[in-house]
Amino acid sequence: MNVLVGFFIKYTGMNKFVVLALFVLSNTPLMAQHRAQEGFKKMFLEYRKSIYTLKNTAYKYDSGKVNKQKLILSFFEARNKYKKLEFLLEYYAPTTCKLLNGPNLYKANEDEPSKPPVKPEGFQPLEEAIFAQKQVVKNELLFHTTRLTGHTDRIGHLVNGYTFEDMSLWAAARLQIIRILSLGITGFDSPIAKNSLSEAQESLKGLLWFFEFYNNKSDTYNKIKNLCNSAIEYLKKNNDFDTFDRMYFTKNFLQPLYSYSAQWQRELNISFNDAILPIQLSNDKIFDKQTFNSNFYNPNKYVKYKDEKLKIELGKMLFFDPIMSANNKRSCASCHLPQNAFTDNLKTNVSIDQSGTIERNTPTVINAALQPAYFYDGRSGSLEDQARNVVFSTSEMKSDLNAVCNVLKTSTEYKDRFASVYNAADSQYITPNNVLSAIAAYERTLLSFNSKVDKHINGEAAILNESEIRGYNLFMGKALCGTCHFAPVFSGLVPPSFLESEFEVLGVPQDPYSKQPKLDNDYGRNRLTNIPHQTASFKTPTVRNIALSAPYMHNGAYKTLEDVMNFYNKGGGKGIGIVLENQTLPFDKLNLTKKEIKDIISFMNALTDTSGLTSTPAKLPFIPGYENRKIGGEY
Repeated sequence: MNVLVGFFIKYTGMNKFVVLALFVLSNTPLMAQHRAQEGFKKMFLEYRKSIYTLKNTAYKYDSGKVNKQKLILSFFEARNKYKKLEFLLEYYAPTTCKLLNGPNLYKANEDEPSKPPVKPEGFQPLEEAIFAQKQVVKNELLFHTTRLTGHTDRIGHLVNGYTFEDMSLWAAARLQIIRILSLGITGFDSPIAKNSLSEAQESLKGLLWFFEFYNNKSDTYNKIKNLCNSAIEYLKKNNDFDTFDRMYFTKNFLQPLYSYSAQWQRELNISFNDAILPIQLSNDKIFDKQTFNSNFYNPNKYVKYKDEKLKIELGKMLFFDPIMSANNKRSCASCHLPQNAFTDNLKTNVSIDQSGTIERNTPTVINAALQPAYFYDGRSGSLEDQARNVVFSTSEMKSDLNAVCNVLKTSTEYKDRFASVYNAADSQYITPNNVLSAIAAYERTLLSFNSKVDKHINGEAAILNESEIRGYNLFMGKALCGTCHFAPVFSGLVPPSFLESEFEVLGVPQDPYSKQPKLDNDYGRNRLTNIPHQTASFKTPTVRNIALSAPYMHNGAYKTLEDVMNFYNKGGGKGIGIVLENQTLPFDKLNLTKKEIKDIISFMNALTDTSGLTSTPAKLPFIPGYENRKIGGEY
């Protein structure tokens, strides 16, 4: 602040006290940035002190000088200090924060497959060392507290170099609201101690601390302040993890806070940082398709086309046109049927030569644009590459894109459609890359965020019944579903930055209905990486529209949602007798009652929404010699 005041005195000749008064009265964002930066340094020192206290307490516990209760209190104190500062640490030091507070899971080193998986570090494995057993695992206790101090110091060396800008500060704050919703109150990072609700209070206190820097006494600020304080009080009074009403908390506190913070940011004339993440922070709603940039993962997103709408229409034609396959009888829509939420309701679909079946179950294409990896093993990085793989697959379309293009060039209508979309720089409008980009453009329009759940949370209508609300609360709490199927997409797309998709090892059986289930022989991502730790590892799919997409799992082994829930309730593969050392799903039984399972399924059914997505072309473009093609293919 002294630097800024000195600048104004030097270049304007103003009296020092006049300058100070102007800054105080105007409460400019420039001053808010400075106060936030200074406040961050002070709060970081408090957090660092709590980490060193935790480390010292751990060594005292190891030598018998303090009891376990003292250790637990020290752990909670450090976690609370971290949570209060989390929104800024996660934004400015995301890589180090994965070491401070990442999942308690060994991580495979895909760059060097021969190396063993990396041991998890930080608060979460430390929590397990303290709380998972009656006796604290002392060697783990000392290892993790020492590592925590090291990672904290690493951030400390960078603190003075951070440049705080309004746009980034506000992005960090608003992303934290999503983090509280999807990771905080679900117990994602406090799975054993279940201290999530207390920590959510600290997260909100951190946001309240931040918002105060921009306090302009406006009505919007007062609403935000009241919301934060009311949310903190609600968490204090309703502090039982299993019975906490997450739907009420989300609908009445988190979503309004997210909305008002966007409104206030606009009032302060602070830009939204929408370009760097898949999430569009300029949107007021969390559960809304406008919240996401479906073009974020598009490898051609900076290419300009003549007409984006015509490109989507062209892609839709190609999606439903069996000309894409070798025998002209199979299209993308053969497996991705609109009426089935773009799945096929088959365990695995028939191969193109009908001599067998495709290896894996057909996933939905709805919301497929909102992920950085495709196929169950994540082998493709874009919708374009995913489509390319399917076209060339010997069991799916068994085709060749150059041959497809040669046929499309014989169609006057297709030539006109391609010419109306692609630029003159493309010497030949009908190219393999243009075919794929058109199909992907259509798929990126298939977004589903208009379900009963979305409408209820957004306050458009109180239309969820009691069973569906109980199901949401269980899904996001006791049943732990929300710690893998993250809200609001309800897939493995990790919030709040939505930059990576999680892969899980569940121990899915080949035949769950046999008396002695055996692990499915599909090794998932391991077949791509050859890393033993990734054996039977598969990408976590969305549960949106799950009521329309049976059967379930990568192999379509489970016929009903009841069967799937019973599998999880028993503890996954280990719970049904499958020995799998690298299972990432918790082994413990969930102890859900039949009524609770029924409620969870009711909630998942309420995520159904295919509105505006299921229309098919009235006819396909004429191609000489291929007049009898069936829209969507024959099988």
